Amino acid sequence: MTNKERRKPATLRAEQQQETRERLVKATIDVISLKGYQSATIDNITSYAGTGRATFYLHFRSKPEALMAGWQEIYMPQMLSFLLTLDNKSPLSKAGIEDWVASVVSFWEDSRSIALASNEAIALDPELSREWLKRIWEVSSQLPGWSRRNNHNIENAKLRFFMLGTYTEHVLMIWLSGSAPISRTQVVQSLAMQWFSEFGE
Repeated sequence: MTNKERRKPATLRAEQQQETRERLVKATIDVISLKGYQSATIDNITSYAGTGRATFYLHFRSKPEALMAGWQEIYMPQMLSFLLTLDNKSPLSKAGIEDWVASVVSFWEDSRSIALASNEAIALDPELSREWLKRIWEVSSQLPGWSRRNNHNIENAKLRFFMLGTYTEHVLMIWLSGSAPISRTQVVQSLAMQWFSEFGE
């Protein structure tokens, strides 16, 4: 048997492990979206993924870690794509910023169940809260245009962006939960005013 032939099973095994991990990440997002963070169990997740608990623990130490993987691998790339689109086009007019905010709001509407379940998770688990806020803090460093415009005082700019990100998330969570008497139009216009201050003409 050649070295190449001996490596094939390892490669196949690695591919299978990666596919299983991806199934578990998707199952975590889907189950938590359906049941809520607190009610979703690892047994629910493994049943949905068609695996067992032992397999889950080969990939993740806990439900919070699996949820963090879902945020990082499924939702953060999509949000970063929105932000890079904005970064590449800015500075934008008020109408341009409002159109961009409307597309972000549509994304959150489409992700309503997992957004609300994630908000529940953040409220219940300090580790998840720290990770969520850490990702908001770090995302500005991935925006080259914004970084160039703010390189004279980048630490102050990062703080502004962090506050903008947390404000946006808070407004969207309140609106998605239906706990405040605000319309979609009001949400878009309010958020657009805030984003215009950072990315407008």
